[in-house]
Amino acid sequence: MAEFGDQSPPTGKSLGAVGFKVVRVDVRTGVIHEFAANKGKTTGPASAQGSKGLERPVAARFDPSGEALYVVDFGILKETAKGTVPQQKTGVLWRITRELK
Repeated sequence: MAEFGDQSPPTGKSLGAVGFKVVRVDVRTGVIHEFAANKGKTTGPASAQGSKGLERPVAARFDPSGEALYVVDFGILKETAKGTVPQQKTGVLWRITRELK
């Protein structure tokens, strides 16, 4: 499950930044586990940390073979007088695979 982030489109309210990680949910227990997250002195979107990494993941899907997880990262949104505007060249499609040992 990809967390959308700190903006709630239906309400227009902005809450604390949470759009910097992908979690997995154990459907049997409801327990949430971090799968991929930006970590450092603080946790948060890459732009707030001044680093590279997740910004605003909005969707995650496995490829048909189950070997790779693709995460759509929407990128940075900027609030302007005209409304919310996506910033060009900040979105990315992440391909995550297992590390072979």
